[in-house]
Amino acid sequence: NEEHHDRKRPYMRSENNGKVIEKLNDVSGTSSDRVSEYLDDSNSHDQFILSIQLVFKTENGLEYFKDIFANMAKWVYNNENGTISYSIAVSDKDMLQVLIYERYVNKDAYLDIHKKSMEFLAFKKKMMAMNEEGVKDQLGWEMTGQSYQKPVGFV
Repeated sequence: NEEHHDRKRPYMRSENNGKVIEKLNDVSGTSSDRVSEYLDDSNSHDQFILSIQLVFKTENGLEYFKDIFANMAKWVYNNENGTISYSIAVSDKDMLQVLIYERYVNKDAYLDIHKKSMEFLAFKKKMMAMNEEGVKDQLGWEMTGQSYQKPVGFV
């Protein structure tokens, strides 16, 4: 029985009682109070996390990816309530290496909602086109990654 909230910032649901337990930041992107939840096996066992590393061949490829990812992230933010986090970060040691970090309330939110959405399928098609003959030298990338469950710590 999830309450619907205006998703100006992402929120997390407590697995203990099913209610929204945190809103992270106000509209300006700042927060005067730190709001977090400690995660352990009792309240986070269903969460599903993807950590994906991409290495781009050129800055052009990286910039194109950042543009299409930003559009995808905005759509996820506004439409996928089961997504807790969906972000990228560029390495401070290798400017062509990017970490994609995705966190979902459970694996079904990833498999049945995110991965099957028309927006994700279009995003994936654009990503795959970056590695096609004729453009991969300018836009190409290589990927490694893993999925995880049962986080411990805080968010």
